[in-house]
Amino acid sequence: MTKRQQTNQRGTALIAVLWVAILLSSILVGALAIVRVEARGAYARGESLKAQAAAKSGLLIAATQLASGDANNIAELNNETGLVINGYAIEFSEAAE
Repeated sequence: MTKRQQTNQRGTALIAVLWVAILLSSILVGALAIVRVEARGAYARGESLKAQAAAKSGLLIAATQLASGDANNIAELNNETGLVINGYAIEFSEAAE
């Protein structure tokens, strides 16, 4: 094998290794993007569950106060914003999509 053939083989091997490195880097970047999207979706689902739990709690508080016959604790009722029970403001708003 001549020196020129060895140099050509080394050059070819270097190019092949660089292409493999580029391919693996591209796969890694794609995987990281997918993980980022999934993490954002999980966070949004968690926030949605928190909001639903808070809304249900507010409704239960209002229903409990109304069912107890102690309606005097309701200081203010406003269909647009919510109500105030025992100094606790319960506000209602449309969900953002």
